[in-house]
Amino acid sequence: MARPKSCVACQPEDVGDLDADFDRGDLVALVGRVMEIVANELLNGDLAVLLETNRLIAEAGGELPAIGRRRPIPLLVVRPAATIPVDMTQFGRRDIREVIGKGGDRARARIIEALGDPADLGHDIAAALFPTDSAPARQDAA
Repeated sequence: MARPKSCVACQPEDVGDLDADFDRGDLVALVGRVMEIVANELLNGDLAVLLETNRLIAEAGGELPAIGRRRPIPLLVVRPAATIPVDMTQFGRRDIREVIGKGGDRARARIIEALGDPADLGHDIAAALFPTDSAPARQDAA
């Protein structure tokens, strides 16, 4: 079996539009936004290559010697549904606890989702993390 891959990202797949109050004249904010977009696109590109590799392996009947792969690569991706609102200039312990809590809730939901779908690339990883008798309980986000 190929080594499983897990990806926990701080950004949703699409970073979205600028907030209405974004100061386009603030060079630091603008550079930060560009870095956010570039980092997110690099991650999206890496994940797309992995997914395409898995597709090609399946299409070739499980044998793709040209790239030295024979089996799909298990992948569990955990991403927030929306951008996490954080003011980095006023980020404290309470914010850290809140962001970690939301991340844990999202990871739990994603693991439950993967456990429920044997075709999900993250199914085997989720099953290894939480065998069926110890699956994480779904919790409502506060």
